[in-house]
Amino acid sequence: MNDTVDRGGIVLSSAGHDKGKFFFVIGTDGDNYLLLADGKFRPIEKPKKKKIKHCRLCAQCGSEKIAEKLAGGVKVENAELRKALNMFLSEEGMKLGK
Repeated sequence: MNDTVDRGGIVLSSAGHDKGKFFFVIGTDGDNYLLLADGKFRPIEKPKKKKIKHCRLCAQCGSEKIAEKLAGGVKVENAELRKALNMFLSEEGMKLGK
């Protein structure tokens, strides 16, 4: 993945047992890893640490509300992540004609 990923972005896992799943980027760990959460299987309290090269950027900012909260250090609820991911996926599905 060549794009710079900021907190609040949405990525698609392209490798591993979670391949094909969407996640919010909630932070970074060094230069090579992203901290990912989806609010269901990976709650924000226990984010997935995944190599950047195993992720594909889908949206630079999945939800402005969540991005602002993450940038400001405000607690984000798992339900908020799930809702925003579902909205993103339903919008993308409509764009793709699914």
